[in-house]
Amino acid sequence: RGAALVVALILIGGLVLATVQSTEPRGALDPRSTDPHGSRAVAELLKERGVTLTLATTLDEATAATNPGTTLLVAAPDLLTD
Repeated sequence: RGAALVVALILIGGLVLATVQSTEPRGALDPRSTDPHGSRAVAELLKERGVTLTLATTLDEATAATNPGTTLLVAAPDLLTD
């Protein structure tokens, strides 16, 4: 019984962790997000077509990830400063 209890606790713990991690709030249009405002499905379709996606959440990350052949999507342009 002890071994079965340990296995059951491990399984329950794993399910709890998976649930908590999968419901982590993401921003609108976040390619990691599976919620109604996320864009995971679009990101997966683009990846299947050979498009390389890079998530940038800061100006420095976006600047480092861009070059002349890059398309940059700004999900919330109203939040940008001059």
